[in-house]
Amino acid sequence: MIGQSQPSADMLHLVSRDATGAEIRFGDCATVIRLRVSTDDKGVVRVAQSHWISPPDAGRPNRAGSYTDLAAGPALAAAIGALSSQFRRGLNQGHTPDESWFVSTPVLVGG
Repeated sequence: MIGQSQPSADMLHLVSRDATGAEIRFGDCATVIRLRVSTDDKGVVRVAQSHWISPPDAGRPNRAGSYTDLAAGPALAAAIGALSSQFRRGLNQGHTPDESWFVSTPVLVGG
């Protein structure tokens, strides 16, 4: 597990991780969310993502963003935590996860 706000270990699956980002999936869902980390010329770390998580009745989907006070590794962990929170929100409302929860973005978005 990456942090306290993560779902149980059987809900968050780390598919791959390297210096440029990570690929994760949740539960038994096949959708892999790609996260990519970059740093701009001002030193702001940005995390872009391939999908939003939007369970029924869970409100606005979380998206990755900019982190001015974090290095790449902690920024990536924070982005995964935000996605995990949204996934957990759907579970806590009694919904069963399915592929419709994962909304593809036309390009990697974030920041």
